[in-house]
Amino acid sequence: MNTYHTHGRKIVHAETFGDAARIFATRMAHAEYGRRGDCRTCRVESYSKDGSRVEFSAFIGRTRGNCSTGHNVMFTVYSESK
Repeated sequence: MNTYHTHGRKIVHAETFGDAARIFATRMAHAEYGRRGDCRTCRVESYSKDGSRVEFSAFIGRTRGNCSTGHNVMFTVYSESK
């Protein structure tokens, strides 16, 4: 397990940057939308050449029936393991 952090959130232990990003995005969704908040998509936007950080965009929100509401967030995940 590697250790990752992003601004304003507690560190996480995950296998990859992508796993950590999904955890951070889900935490953001829960903070804004409550327990039913969720991360719908999470993708890499850019990364550093040395592999120490990756920038992600994610759609966080809430689904009711067939309709999803929410918005995009961008955040950078930093590795403490390298």
